[in-house]
Amino acid sequence: MLLGLEISSQSASAVLCDDAGGAQLALRQEFAPHGAPATQWMGAMELCRALLHRAALEPVAIARLGISFPAPVSRAGVVLKDPTHPGWEGYDLPRGAREHLHIEDVVAASRAVCEGWGEAHFGALCEKSDWLYLHLGRALESALCLDGKIRLGSGGAGDVGGLIIERDGALDGLGKRGTLRAYCGGEAWQSRARSYGMAYTRAEEIWQLAEANFAAQSLVEDFIERLAQGLASAISLLEPALICVGGGFGRAIFPQMAAPLASKLRDMAPAQPPILVAALGEDAAALGAVALALEPNF
Repeated sequence: MLLGLEISSQSASAVLCDDAGGAQLALRQEFAPHGAPATQWMGAMELCRALLHRAALEPVAIARLGISFPAPVSRAGVVLKDPTHPGWEGYDLPRGAREHLHIEDVVAASRAVCEGWGEAHFGALCEKSDWLYLHLGRALESALCLDGKIRLGSGGAGDVGGLIIERDGALDGLGKRGTLRAYCGGEAWQSRARSYGMAYTRAEEIWQLAEANFAAQSLVEDFIERLAQGLASAISLLEPALICVGGGFGRAIFPQMAAPLASKLRDMAPAQPPILVAALGEDAAALGAVALALEPNF
């Protein structure tokens, strides 16, 4: 049996699968607001224990555990420095899981890598060996696969959100100016909307106003222009065969965004690859963690 665990800022999700990746049982637990990292970690471990108990399984029955985490993670599964997730830096996810769950074989990766890998195994990217996955949620994250191999460079290979699209531009969540993530993450976009006097609880709500509201239309057009600019640079450098857009914000706006984004990209990158929407929805990261567990060489 395989176990996939997604840890996010607000919740944890665990899914139990057979050896082929077929989902058998799943549980989700919300975290208390503003909980400390140690409290969230213990909540995630308790969730896994509850799932195993419900399935009447001992930890020895789990061949491998895959963990998805919402911040950059090293090849060894150690959480890297990220100002948006204070308190987690240096936490060894595989070691912690081995100590708390007594599961020996554990692999961990960032949320974008897990979601992309999940789409490659179970969703929109099945059987594709070259792709760029774009997570548009509160933040913009990405993952890159070339020749069937996820690229995990020490500096974050495939991190298109770090591309500079405007000199001395807006600050992103990592303290860098003018990056793609500073303009195209959902949280950053909401912040720009507030500067226009628009306050909504979800970024996609602003998008829905574009046909009737000039300010919203201006924000949408600017968003598409900047996203196309960043993706055009990524296409020129990386030449992915496909681009897949996921994340809650990305999936919500994709039907309205796809055509104008493709039009902009044709002007900037003549060799434009097809752009697909992710298929796994809210379960993408948890199923992606299972996909990691399925990959013996990850």
